Amino acid sequence: MYSRFANFEDALLVLQRLQKVDLIVWNSLVTGYAKYKESSRVLNILKCMQNNGNQPNHVTYVCALKSCSNRRQLLQGMLIHCDMLENGISPVFSQSILGNQLVFMYVKCGCLEAARAVFESLPERDALTWNILIDGYSSHGFVETALDVYHAMCLQGIQPTLVTFVCTLKACSVMRNLKQGQKIHSQLTMTGLKLDAIVENALLDLYSKCGRFEDSSYVFYGLPQKSVIAWNTVMAGYVSHQCGSSTLDFFRQMQAEGLQPDSVSFVCALKACSSLFDLDQGKTIHSEVIKNGLDLDLYIGNSLITMYGTCGKVEDAESVFERVQQRDVVTWSALMTGYANDGLGKEVLQTFNKMRVEGVEPDEAAFVCVLKACGDVAALEQGMELHAYAVENGYEVDTPVASTLITMYGKCGSLDMAILVLNRLTRPSVISFNAMVATFSEHGKSEFSVELYQNMISRAVKPNSITFICLLSACKKLDSVVEGCLFFRSMQRDHGIVPEVEHYGCMVEILSKAGHINAAEDLIETIPTACNIVCLISLLSSCDGLSDLCRGKRYFEYASKIDPVNSSVYVLMSKLYKVAGLHSKALEMESLRMQRNMWKKPGKAFIEVDKKVFEFVVGDKTHPKIEEINLKLKELSNRNSKIHNTAADESSLSKDRNTSLCGHSERLAIAFGLLNTNSGTTIRVSKNIRMCVDCHTTAKFTSSIENREIVVSDSYCVHNFREGICSCKE
Repeated sequence: MYSRFANFEDALLVLQRLQKVDLIVWNSLVTGYAKYKESSRVLNILKCMQNNGNQPNHVTYVCALKSCSNRRQLLQGMLIHCDMLENGISPVFSQSILGNQLVFMYVKCGCLEAARAVFESLPERDALTWNILIDGYSSHGFVETALDVYHAMCLQGIQPTLVTFVCTLKACSVMRNLKQGQKIHSQLTMTGLKLDAIVENALLDLYSKCGRFEDSSYVFYGLPQKSVIAWNTVMAGYVSHQCGSSTLDFFRQMQAEGLQPDSVSFVCALKACSSLFDLDQGKTIHSEVIKNGLDLDLYIGNSLITMYGTCGKVEDAESVFERVQQRDVVTWSALMTGYANDGLGKEVLQTFNKMRVEGVEPDEAAFVCVLKACGDVAALEQGMELHAYAVENGYEVDTPVASTLITMYGKCGSLDMAILVLNRLTRPSVISFNAMVATFSEHGKSEFSVELYQNMISRAVKPNSITFICLLSACKKLDSVVEGCLFFRSMQRDHGIVPEVEHYGCMVEILSKAGHINAAEDLIETIPTACNIVCLISLLSSCDGLSDLCRGKRYFEYASKIDPVNSSVYVLMSKLYKVAGLHSKALEMESLRMQRNMWKKPGKAFIEVDKKVFEFVVGDKTHPKIEEINLKLKELSNRNSKIHNTAADESSLSKDRNTSLCGHSERLAIAFGLLNTNSGTTIRVSKNIRMCVDCHTTAKFTSSIENREIVVSDSYCVHNFREGICSCKE
């Protein structure tokens, strides 16, 4: 009784007062310690009882082995196993219950090799023995091995139980192996076993995860009683396949049938809102969460932070974050992702540092998020420190972290480091290759993108849809129409990849940029889905001057109907009017854009100095060193004027000076970098939108007269300015 309630002091007092202690008493004490996973004390009790002349039997060891149930207790479990063998009790010659418990102990402690060795040594194995091993492999991610063991079990004539089918169906769900899962479902039906709720949910999980919603509906609506778990399983399947509307419909249907959603139900519903960017629905579900008293639930809190972050409501995400009491790494990662989606790279870095201060170790998702932020704000020094930290924690070999490192180094202008990361990978995946192909293209080295693709094919790495988007983008920058057409044709013919709107958009831009406007228009007509805004913007941006005005107007009218709130369409049309010399029309277009409340994305630039990120916005007057920055810009303008004095008249000089002094964010960042870094240091700046022509020109002559390398990463490419020349060749 005392042992059962973990009152071991009193239990031992009773033991000491007994004149005779038999094996039953000792087993009772071992059972009590085992119940509370006190494996070290179990070992002590085994020694004590043997010192007192009581020899443990198979019941003692079965109870003792139950005390070991995780990796930290593996050593104690092995010592108990050794003690068994020393006392002449082997699972080979004992009752099957001891052999099963020994296999189970090794499985729980994560030592599958030892579990398999014990399993193979057993002369007789019942269905329970097989189930333990199958579940062990499945639970530890070795799902293919789990299915191999199941097939071996069937070959030996052992009748599978419901537990067997649950384990194997779970393995098929993890692998998304529909064919194998259907086969096991058929075998289950043939056994005639009466299905319980656990098996039914395993079937639901299989069909839902494999996207077979007709089959999952058939199973679901055939259930005599539909539990909340069953509803949750179907909703989880819908949301994992980005079927947000169906998830929410199912959620409301569950409520309509009088079932109370639990935390899993709310998590699925909130994930659906995130995938749909449905803020209103998300707020409604948040209210329901509060009414049900689940607002402090960790998983719901994480989902709320993700939902608000995805919908662009960072302040609301922060509010939920502050209310979460026991934050885990997922909580921090959710907030960092929200910041990253909103272009707040500085805040991502600050949050990551706070997370580490609070003792929360980053996982793969956290590393990916913070490394992406380093690339977004040109924080090369911090990125390199995080790279070292990721290597220490064994994350560099992970595909998402490796590919993000390649992208980060590329955006920071450190192409050599990006190549080094790729070369360090023993088996680069298609994701890592894609990252490097895109990086070469952004650095104006598109010919290397094509070469790397050929290397990837020679290494039997299968390209995917994103590979061809990267390649077509490279061809666009190479002005290579022929190569672009070859890749576009090859993706479906040679690799079975059906072109998507993004691929068509790249091809339209390749053709229109090369002057093949009619061919670009013809290609748009062949798109299976409705012509998307990206293709039309590509066509509109290709229009240049008065001769293209009529066509430009036509593209504008079509694009503004498809996407009435896209400000880029109005900006490009205004630019076309200016190039055509119709300045009054350009002003009208700008006025129309502002009347319709379609604001251009505000330009921001970032620069890292001494491991600290500084942010600048257009016309910034709040920076504490703004006067020094403006003086530096004026100095650069004057030096430029003197250099070009012999070739320019007063009016052009005045215009040049005004251009040099404009307050665009990247120009402020470059001037700040010149003032606060040592001579000869590379200036690295990141901008969230494309550099204007004037800033590009200014950066070229600044690199020349200051004798500095200047790297500016914008939304178009990575500009590397050296001695008055840019890598983009513009």
